[in-house]
Amino acid sequence: MGSTSTHHITQLQVMQPCDRPFADFITTLNLSCQVNFLPNTQFLWSREAFQLIIFIGIFWREIKKNHTLSDA
Repeated sequence: MGSTSTHHITQLQVMQPCDRPFADFITTLNLSCQVNFLPNTQFLWSREAFQLIIFIGIFWREIKKNHTLSDA
């Protein structure tokens, strides 16, 4: 198996991996070409949108918990 420079590869496009360890592995490779991560189309939401939804859920849970405690 040859290197990216041997095969004159100047750009590598990779779908955003589902797991963080594999994404980290790709970024640690010493490739002689540009690596572009494309959005993963297998998911309904982007990673950023999903993190925002989780944050809103946690925030809403804390508001409900505090509201319930103050009513008691």
